[in-house]
Amino acid sequence: MTSENVQFYKLNGSGDIYLYSAFFDPRKQSQHCVRILGMWPNARKAKWAAPSVPPTLYCRFSKPHNKPKLVKGAIYEFNEHHNARFSGFILTCNVSSHPENVTVLRSSHIEDDEGVQLSVIPLVPHLNPSVNMTLCIPPLFGAVKPERLVEFIELNLILGAQKFDFYIYEGQDMDEKGKNISAETLRVLKYYSKKKIARLHYWFFPLKSRSMWYFGQVASLHDCLYKNIGRTKYLSFHDIDEFVIPIQKNMSTLQEMMAKIDDGKHCGYQIKMTYMQVPKNKEPLLSSEKRTADVSSVRTKCIVRPERIFEMGIHHISKQNEERFTSVMVPGVVALVYHYRTCSPKYKFNCRVFSKESVLEKYRQKWFDNTNAVLSELGLRRYFLIE
Repeated sequence: MTSENVQFYKLNGSGDIYLYSAFFDPRKQSQHCVRILGMWPNARKAKWAAPSVPPTLYCRFSKPHNKPKLVKGAIYEFNEHHNARFSGFILTCNVSSHPENVTVLRSSHIEDDEGVQLSVIPLVPHLNPSVNMTLCIPPLFGAVKPERLVEFIELNLILGAQKFDFYIYEGQDMDEKGKNISAETLRVLKYYSKKKIARLHYWFFPLKSRSMWYFGQVASLHDCLYKNIGRTKYLSFHDIDEFVIPIQKNMSTLQEMMAKIDDGKHCGYQIKMTYMQVPKNKEPLLSSEKRTADVSSVRTKCIVRPERIFEMGIHHISKQNEERFTSVMVPGVVALVYHYRTCSPKYKFNCRVFSKESVLEKYRQKWFDNTNAVLSELGLRRYFLIE
């Protein structure tokens, strides 16, 4: 699969509950289950907010020549929603074996035909994945420069990334369609998709973009997380202006870094962030040679073992799948997230003191050459390094 449409299906009679992906989860041997991803009105804003209770949802499983089975679901609402109108959730229904489909119902009437049927994707967490490092990129929207996208992919390939999961925002009405990425940017994504480097997930978001935080960012993280269980050993979550950079001299790739820090006891690794000084003309990124002296332990980004994660946050790991696995903060002398945007003084960041950046020097020429080779092949404007 190099591309797919992520569709959201509204559950009839439920108000505003949408469902979009379902997975058979065998990670806990004591109880297998189907996990369904969805979104609904934030509990703080919904009609069923306290003192009333959220709706009960049911899963119906059907097999040929067998009586359908109805299972009451357990709902877990994501912790991170930024007080937006909608938030995400996971609906869990216990099963004994992998069903091909699940129908989610609002009522306990097993013959109800008003439900939403989803195909159930099997998770295979115990296989040795063929891919070592995959990057998840939340919904792209608006004026994403195609040149910037090439820069992002090419440096990460040098750093050892093997696959990229890009979520592409698709507005569903005229007001929202203006927030879609350009045809030129989409052409870049299709170029890498054809090379089987990028997987494209067209994010057919059914709501106004402001109804859920950042075009449904948290919802997309979970779709990417669950689809990569058993597919990749490590999964990294960040935007296209962020790069996880190994800092130590004896490390050049993310694989070398993870081999050093992964002791098998953790579910994921939080990488501290530093701001890179954006060039005055804002291009190319690879001409930037200064970063803030300060680093942030709040605005971190994460590399995880996906089979050990239940819930992800944007800057942290919200919940592991088993309590014995913990997350750990990676020391800044080992790795940093280089964030290419104007420094923000939030979170007590000192935006006045910058230091010389020298770690990227070992990548710079290859990054420049590879970026320009792709830009030339695509007929896009080539970059020139600013000395």
